[in-house]
Amino acid sequence: MVFVPLVVLFAVANADGKFSYPEANAFDITAKGIAKAPFRPQDAFTRDVMAAANEPATIPRFESAVAAGTDFATILAQARGALEAKVDPTQAGVFRNTMVQLAKNIAEVTPIFGTSMSRDERDVIEMIAAALAVGKVSQPFTPFANEP
Repeated sequence: MVFVPLVVLFAVANADGKFSYPEANAFDITAKGIAKAPFRPQDAFTRDVMAAANEPATIPRFESAVAAGTDFATILAQARGALEAKVDPTQAGVFRNTMVQLAKNIAEVTPIFGTSMSRDERDVIEMIAAALAVGKVSQPFTPFANEP
C-alpha cells in the first residue's frame, strides 16, 4: 500500500514525458498538508500511508520493486484488493479519493498550453481512479480544509 502514493507521483509526473521539480513539490506539499491536518478518525489510514511513503527508505524499495518487474498496474490492483479486504470502508474511501486528488494536484502544477493538465495526465488519472475503484467511496482527505 505504501507504494501507491509513489505510483501516483511517478505515473502522473511522467505521463507527459518529463518529471519536473514542481510535480515533485506538489507531492511534497500534499504530503505535508496531510501530516499537519487536524486528526479525524476517517483520515488515519491515509495519514499513515502518506507518512510511510515519505520515509527515506521507501523510494529505494519502490525503485527496486519496479526494477524487479513490478508494474504500476500490479501495485494498484494489489492495493485495491487490500483496501476492499482489510481497510475500514470509510478510511479506504478517503484514501482512494485522496490518491486521485494527489494525482490532480501533481498534474495541474505544470499546465500544458494553457490547460490545467495534459490529455496524457488526464488519462493516467482516470486509470488510477479506475484501478482503485473510485466511485464507491467517501470524501477525500482535505488537509487544507481549515485554512482560509
